[in-house]
Amino acid sequence: MSVLPMTVPRNDTQWKIFFKKLDSHLPINVKDHGALGDGVTDDTTAALLAAADAAAQKRPLYFPAGTYKMTAAIVIANAAATIFGDGIGLSRIKWTSGASTTGISITSNNARHFHQIRDISLTTAKVAAGTAINLDYSGQISGGNTLDRFQLRFMVYRVAICGDSLPDSGDVFTDGWLCGIQSIAAISGAVLDSFILSRAQTAYQPYSGTSGIKLIGNPANGNFANGHPVQFLIENVSIWFCEYGLQVENTEGIVVCNSNVIACEYGLYCHSEYGQPLFFAYGNHCNCNTRGILVSGQYQVDICNNWLYNIQNSTAAGCIEMTGVVNGKVLGNTYQSFASNSNGLILSGNSNNINVSNNTFVQNSTYMVTCIWIVSGSTYCLGNNNQFNGTFTNKVLNSGGATNKVMEIGINY
Repeated sequence: MSVLPMTVPRNDTQWKIFFKKLDSHLPINVKDHGALGDGVTDDTTAALLAAADAAAQKRPLYFPAGTYKMTAAIVIANAAATIFGDGIGLSRIKWTSGASTTGISITSNNARHFHQIRDISLTTAKVAAGTAINLDYSGQISGGNTLDRFQLRFMVYRVAICGDSLPDSGDVFTDGWLCGIQSIAAISGAVLDSFILSRAQTAYQPYSGTSGIKLIGNPANGNFANGHPVQFLIENVSIWFCEYGLQVENTEGIVVCNSNVIACEYGLYCHSEYGQPLFFAYGNHCNCNTRGILVSGQYQVDICNNWLYNIQNSTAAGCIEMTGVVNGKVLGNTYQSFASNSNGLILSGNSNNINVSNNTFVQNSTYMVTCIWIVSGSTYCLGNNNQFNGTFTNKVLNSGGATNKVMEIGINY
């Protein structure tokens, strides 16, 4: 007699079957493999054994509350995986200064593998080095279904990524990851409700080469050979002290919303060599040195209802720059500069068909030079009802010709 769902086991054999099925759904606890989580003992061997066991049995890997000292990466290869803890600040994996350059390394050659990392802190004692979470799907070029746009590849949520010194003493200058989360050739994914902080060089300046979140296509084969990255959501994420808060290369369908990007050189950066569509930035706060939002080569771009600060002294810098963008909207944003000789919005690189309306430009002293700068070659940029709060050298500087009709109409103080 077989044990059916919801059937109460009636003998020893049925109880064994029942517990075997139950056990197959329970997570693998790293403490059951010998990890102590006391922050002093090296838990590397125990954690790696648990990770291998979880991958082999297709079960989640669980880090209960504690601090786990690691000297090597947690590696998952060609298997679905869930890695989770009891929450940020409760479950913490800390890699030593002599550890490998990667915290969690996941590779997959199968487009059906799903990877989830949640409710955990990942810290490093390294000095602006290594990647906290590396998700590499480039193997699916030669295996798996690379055209499935509906299969979510990864989800990272309620995760804190930072240097080892931050949770212990609040120090942001001593250590930190070079990259928080890197995804290579994923077709879709999401990063939600998380905190990423690299190492600060000064109170306002990150180290060169650092990235909070990096979404890239296969570097050798270009976009369409690697499975066509197409759907990504970044929501309610705080990123601090990175050269690039969000760095996107050759990917379409990016939505960034309700996030904070602070003390970065470039807040939200999206570059396409192949003219991919869809980059949407809604309701974000970008307090950055060079550009809050920079979009290059993409089309169908919406940048709406963001608050942008610029603190870099450069006439080439702007709160937002769109270069080579076709079909876009820049609506309802607020621009405020704390740096001399900076600009609000720059449309360059033959950008075309951009609606610029209902934006607010706020001047502090004599800092912002030009509110809206349409560079030579950009055409059919239209808009009105923008608000200019201050005395600017140029409210609208149109160097692109007669097809541009962004009017100096609105409230002028």
